[in-house]
Amino acid sequence: MREPNGISRGEGRIGGRRRPRLEKGKMDILGIGVDVVEVARIERAMARHEAFVPRLFSPRERERCEGYSRPARRYAACFAAKEAACKALGAGKRGFSWREVELLAGEDGRPYLVLSGKTRETARRMGVQGIMVSISHTEELAVAFAQAWGEGSA
Repeated sequence: MREPNGISRGEGRIGGRRRPRLEKGKMDILGIGVDVVEVARIERAMARHEAFVPRLFSPRERERCEGYSRPARRYAACFAAKEAACKALGAGKRGFSWREVELLAGEDGRPYLVLSGKTRETARRMGVQGIMVSISHTEELAVAFAQAWGEGSA
């Protein structure tokens, strides 16, 4: 069930598939983040460390990424989105856990983030009601941009 402010109940999401309403004085940009990841770096990490993927990515993310001919491209985009969200929250590595930020996609293919645990609490303390995310990748690079929005003080 979705609350009027864009926070979903049930799974404890902040963000989601819906775009925020841009009513005058109702939405503040609380943080932005961007990250670029080399696909080859993710491929090397996957080859060297068996625990790399399960340690950083949720089962739902793994299911999405493994369905492609070159999963490392998808994992790189997912990793970039997690880093961008971390930067948008100003969380650094404190108050942030890799698996507490999930990059998923709606039926229309549009990416969205689901926050849980300490990361979700960090976002709520900031007044974050959602994080919009945009991702893209080439054969060599993945990039993500995240924008935390809500009512609060950055």
